[in-house]
Amino acid sequence: MQGGYLVSILSKDENEFIYDKIKHYDFEYDNKEVYIGLTSLNATSGKYRWVDGSPFKYTNWKKGEPDHPDKRKCVFIEVKGGEWVSGNCITDKLPIICKRPDPDAS
Repeated sequence: MQGGYLVSILSKDENEFIYDKIKHYDFEYDNKEVYIGLTSLNATSGKYRWVDGSPFKYTNWKKGEPDHPDKRKCVFIEVKGGEWVSGNCITDKLPIICKRPDPDAS
């Protein structure tokens, strides 16, 4: 895909849309999470931000999350439930979901 980013989820409607896209997908290796574009990789404070620069206002964290954002710098959406969990960007090898701007939108 050209010109896209890991998905940013800015509302409950968007979260439900993304969840609907992944909940029935037959992922290889029975993955239970999918990378989204929320990360704290470039922040020493552990604060999360969207990789595409979108404002970080909406969240759908699973209870107890985010867990150690200073160490678990990537965020995944769960295939069952659509809630967000934090994880390790290096060791957690998971599928990704991306979006790109509509080229016809003005």
